Amino acid sequence: MTDPLTLHVIGGRKLGGAERFYVRLANALAANNLPVMAGVVEGGEIDAALSATIPRIYVPQIGVWDLWSRWLLGRAIRQHRPAVVLTYMGRATRLVHLSIGGPTVHIARLGGFYNLKGYRHAHAWVGNTLGVCNYLIAGGLPADRVFHIGNFVDTPLTWSAEALA
Repeated sequence: MTDPLTLHVIGGRKLGGAERFYVRLANALAANNLPVMAGVVEGGEIDAALSATIPRIYVPQIGVWDLWSRWLLGRAIRQHRPAVVLTYMGRATRLVHLSIGGPTVHIARLGGFYNLKGYRHAHAWVGNTLGVCNYLIAGGLPADRVFHIGNFVDTPLTWSAEALA
């Protein structure tokens, strides 16, 4: 049995918290020989930070009404048949619409308290804080499909030589 392909889609060009998480996750999957693809804006900081081994789908993602980008993403999903499409933030999430019960699961990742209208069509949701997860559930999203995964890696504790002696 082969590992399932995941497609990670983000619309920004610069590296912020969500974007750094995106890069860390995609690069970690690739480093562990798991099938991953990236849907990114060509030539941005995100594109440059991704491992050269990760196949890319370049999508301009100009805005939520960008029909060309929506078509490009739909074509890529039909062609590559990922098991999961993980969209980060609003622009990418609004550009991906997949039927419920189809072969691909759409997971939307949120990092704030946004209007949920543009996110409800996803099949599951990831909040980067417990507060965001509670907001999603209070907003009517099913609790059994809301998950928490933070953006940042915990900083390991450091000990002085004296403390270790």
